[in-house]
Amino acid sequence: MPTTVLLADDHPALRAGLRAWFADSPIEIVGEAENGAQAQQLVEELRPQVLLLEVLLPGVDGLQCLAKLRDAGIETPVLYYTAHTNPTYAARASALGAAGFLPKSTSREELTAAITTIASGGTSWPSDLARRLSGPAATSQSLNGVASPLTAREDEVLKQLAFGLSNKEIAQALGISYETVKEHVQHILRKLNVADRTQAESFCGRPPCPFSRRAPLPDTVASVESYRELLQQTRELYVSSAQQIVREHPELVPAGGDYVELLDDLHRGLVMRVYLMVCKADHHWTAGETQLGVELAEHLWGRRLRGAELNGMLSHAARKVEELPWETLVRPFAKLAPLRDRAADLETLVVRQSNIVARIDGVVAASELAAIKTITKQLEKCLATSQHTSKESPESLTRIETPSPLPGPSPTATTTAKPPPSDRSLEDVMAEIDSLVGLRSAKHELRSLANYIALQQRRSAAGLPATEISLHLVFTGNPGTGKTTVARLFGEAMRAMGVLPAGQLIETDRSGLVAEFAGQTGPKTNRKIDEALGGVLFIDEAYSLADADSPDAYGREALQTLLKRAEDDRAQLSVVLAGYPDEMTRLLETNPGLASRFSRTLHFDDYDPVELCQIFGRLMDVHHYRLTRDARRRVVEAVHGMHCQRDRQFGNGRAVRNLFEKAILRMANRLATIAELSDEGLVTFEADDIPWDAGLGEPVAQASVRVACPSCGLTKTADAGVLGAAVKCPQCGCRFEVEWCGLADD
Repeated sequence: MPTTVLLADDHPALRAGLRAWFADSPIEIVGEAENGAQAQQLVEELRPQVLLLEVLLPGVDGLQCLAKLRDAGIETPVLYYTAHTNPTYAARASALGAAGFLPKSTSREELTAAITTIASGGTSWPSDLARRLSGPAATSQSLNGVASPLTAREDEVLKQLAFGLSNKEIAQALGISYETVKEHVQHILRKLNVADRTQAESFCGRPPCPFSRRAPLPDTVASVESYRELLQQTRELYVSSAQQIVREHPELVPAGGDYVELLDDLHRGLVMRVYLMVCKADHHWTAGETQLGVELAEHLWGRRLRGAELNGMLSHAARKVEELPWETLVRPFAKLAPLRDRAADLETLVVRQSNIVARIDGVVAASELAAIKTITKQLEKCLATSQHTSKESPESLTRIETPSPLPGPSPTATTTAKPPPSDRSLEDVMAEIDSLVGLRSAKHELRSLANYIALQQRRSAAGLPATEISLHLVFTGNPGTGKTTVARLFGEAMRAMGVLPAGQLIETDRSGLVAEFAGQTGPKTNRKIDEALGGVLFIDEAYSLADADSPDAYGREALQTLLKRAEDDRAQLSVVLAGYPDEMTRLLETNPGLASRFSRTLHFDDYDPVELCQIFGRLMDVHHYRLTRDARRRVVEAVHGMHCQRDRQFGNGRAVRNLFEKAILRMANRLATIAELSDEGLVTFEADDIPWDAGLGEPVAQASVRVACPSCGLTKTADAGVLGAAVKCPQCGCRFEVEWCGLADD
């Protein structure tokens, strides 16, 4: 079979001549391109065995074309067939992974042989170029350890030469004149006693610095891909958080401007801030950091920038980003109560980004480790202010400063629309409810209510009288027991059954219903109810609307308005009143209308220690963390201590999330002291990462645990060493892994 070749050259006559050359040869030209952009497109479409490419082409040149192909993961062998045989071009081609570099004076026989060789996996380089590229350039002749003959400025120019930048590009990158660069290059060649720029590059004794056209080293490819995914996940976190606030808490949205765009700007500032802090820590960019910069530029501006253009864009953006305090960049997750549960997502993304940037080339400077520690401390400081704050007033929540947009186009214009309502089936929604940790009583009540509604629907379809369905509920339980989560799923289930049109959840409290002045509470309450029509209105701490010990005309006005609308709009509205058990009981007793309209109560018990540990495990699964056995035991002990000392303000699941977030930050501080770190180390908690409250006393030296067989229910006491191990039940023979269990004395 013939060897298929794509020909890229801007001279039609040459392309026609080559077609004539190969007319009766084993070479088949399957396509032609006159510039690099066309060549890239045709390679992707035709997949030739060899790309025959000119170096200098209009628009995207041949070297840029190869770089773009490799960035896109296309490994088609490239043979440069060029009239421009400058050694610098050959060096660039070699660095980018070209398979050959031949002058246009090459004979037809030699060119045919070279194409055939390259198609079979070989290479083809002229002997003089091969000697030059495999000689001094093959082994870095480092000046480390000896007195360098170069000045500091000449050393900077040499690092730019290491990536084949032209004198003009170096001048732009360093902010000096073209003539000054020429003079520095001549001094470098003379001082290093080398003949040309290619040989001078071999004296760059540390990894090449910014804005290279080189492909990443093979062992950095996975890190680059991980970094790209982390950037996208960060954008999704900010954008989806903004959409949640717009959809469920419009009263928290600042007036003026697009809130989704605002948070997208914050995400852009955050990822840029993390990247720059680590890269600038040791005052120069390595090859791997530069490749990450290319990925960052594409993420932020939709363009794969290189060379001086990348340098200029990053420098301009850096000046804007450094004006933004950390508090502004992460403020939504610290100050907006509905987003507090996403703080762990943010911490995980930032910690992993900073570690990838610092470790991309396998060598971590002490200054880079210090930068990671600074980032971690800033996160901890900004997010810790709300660790024990469940809510703020709407006024404080909306005062988030809007940063100046970063330069360049935002690729998120299509993300500002509200996400479509859930279209999951009832089976899927009920399966998620069943998968929730604990909540046995609430799950049973929800299942019974769904069955009751289904029965009434079937009776109505059969022409039988059906009992009117009330969707108004009371949820009682302490903080962090899953009431909001269940309310959201309840709305989805009702939509899936056709009882509610949309099933969305609108969450509020007293501040979202009661106004400051007389005559304003009724309209404010009605507006909030209008937002919830078609779905569920969830009112947390509902008992605050009617305090039996004090005259509260505004609260009672909100309550009366709510009662009327709950009755009038019962076909398209579910109202859920939530709060502490005792307070909710007194609320229902104060108003007979409430008790008649809210006749069904779901109680949410506190989680037991094993369930709290299971929540910790779910958080690890979501954020891709693991535990050593000692760390798993520390989690069990810490949760046990928290549970024993709990009071009615105990946060339950929220307390475990706080424990998890603190563990991430402690882990980040520990990793910031480790220069050599494996990928597994980035996701594995050690025992010292798990916070231990001094009020809990000292960890138990030889703790025992209670292990229950999931098959027969037999419970046995064992040493804590069984945590994370596979065991066999002595009664039924069932083999299972002891993922979580309680201490023997709890």
